[in-house]
Amino acid sequence: MGAVGYADPRSGRALTPATPMRVASISKIATALAIMRLAERGAVALDADCGVAWLRNPAFPDAPVTPRQLLSHTASMRDGDVYWAGLGERIADFFLPGAQHWEDGAHWSPAHPPGAYFTYCNLGYGVLATLAERAAGMRFDLLAHELVLAPLGLDAGFNWSECPPEVIAAAAPIFRLSDAGWRAEVDDPAPAATGRTFLNPQNHPLSDYVIGENGALFSPQGGLRASALDLIGVARLLLNDGAPLLTRQTFARFRGPAWRFDGANGETENGLWRAYGLGLQIIEPGDASPIPAQRGALIGHSGDAYGLRGGVWADVAARRAFVYLFNGGPEDAARARGASGYARAEEIAMQALHDAAFAP
Repeated sequence: MGAVGYADPRSGRALTPATPMRVASISKIATALAIMRLAERGAVALDADCGVAWLRNPAFPDAPVTPRQLLSHTASMRDGDVYWAGLGERIADFFLPGAQHWEDGAHWSPAHPPGAYFTYCNLGYGVLATLAERAAGMRFDLLAHELVLAPLGLDAGFNWSECPPEVIAAAAPIFRLSDAGWRAEVDDPAPAATGRTFLNPQNHPLSDYVIGENGALFSPQGGLRASALDLIGVARLLLNDGAPLLTRQTFARFRGPAWRFDGANGETENGLWRAYGLGLQIIEPGDASPIPAQRGALIGHSGDAYGLRGGVWADVAARRAFVYLFNGGPEDAARARGASGYARAEEIAMQALHDAAFAP
């Protein structure tokens, strides 16, 4: 375990494995674990209609949308220009014609019914967080802390909620490298260590928040603030077949695959998505892998947003795992090679960490 570089290049503050930051789509693992725990309790039925009238693809109005489809990005849902909503807004307004975020129906596929086609969709995780709130009667950030983060012993939280003050004080903004130099994109200035903090776009208090109206406020798709050390805790859960949070049977459903690309049944984004579970990405050995020497299937999730790239990857059969976080990626997000869908820096890091994990 190690770290190189700066938590903030402007001040020279050093990066460490314990430096918390926004970990982008790796967050989906935590959100999915919360849903799976609710499913074990019988509060969420993975294969039942989500039960909200506004969650219907207008092109397929009789086809139900289920939590399993949302978790596996097969709900025929798409991200429009916006897939987040602020305090006082409603997640339903993405799906109601003429509402604030309707975008002329851009959030639904007109060609594929729910359950038939993979399209990676951040908005679906905002819907899941909203459904989780309705099932549990609790704000999503608090629910994720109670069901996932606290039981794993992680000093992490969504949008900094429930992170201890000393963790918040050590935060790293997310930077992007441009021709003009380093530019902070997220969490700048870093949250002050003045108690447990929640950041929403307006930095307003949550006293008027209505539970079950807008779980997207908490960025369940990408807003987890965690360190590399925290993510090692997530990797341990994957290596332990879901323990201590899930039963082996539930973990088997969680890890999937719920979807695998067959050449025509999904959008792979230049090869990045080839197989997916219920909130877990799957990288299988072969020519499409970013790791030429990959031995067994890897489960986990990648993250790529605002200049951060990262990943949590576990080979459950071999009992090996690795984690990485890069902060300060360039504006040019061109992929390294068409087969893998990953940036060249990631390919190099993933291969090196994979080799180290499997070293005798």
